Amino acid sequence: MRTINRWLGAVVAGLAVSIVLAEAVLALLELVTGAPSLMAVLASGQPLAGWTELVLICTWLVAAVPGGFMAAALGRLAVLALAVGLGCGAAPALTALVGGQSDSAVLVFGLTPLLGALLGARLARRVQALDRRRPVTAVAVKPEL
Repeated sequence: MRTINRWLGAVVAGLAVSIVLAEAVLALLELVTGAPSLMAVLASGQPLAGWTELVLICTWLVAAVPGGFMAAALGRLAVLALAVGLGCGAAPALTALVGGQSDSAVLVFGLTPLLGALLGARLARRVQALDRRRPVTAVAVKPEL
């Protein structure tokens, strides 16, 4: 049960990081470009005016890689990064699908976070491999009186 709690906590932490980063990047883009809110465009069913697929791919990769890395590192299981990626892409992909967006928009929202999570999982595996190879040194601690 403790392991499952650790995994759930890792996924939640990864999702939180990803959502905060994605929202920050999208808000910054809205300020700089003056484009309407992404979720408002998706909910209205209008084409992605001002939101090119390349911008969305970059936004989701910036969000999903750190989130996937955090989930995999905290949970000590690289597959948790995939859960973060799927979670990041689920709501926008469903909104785009229901809102009648193009197939390319649905693919961007669904697959880019998964790609980011795969990159995060790969990064977490590399860090874990480095940790296993690093020699452990004993440290003597003197008790204070």
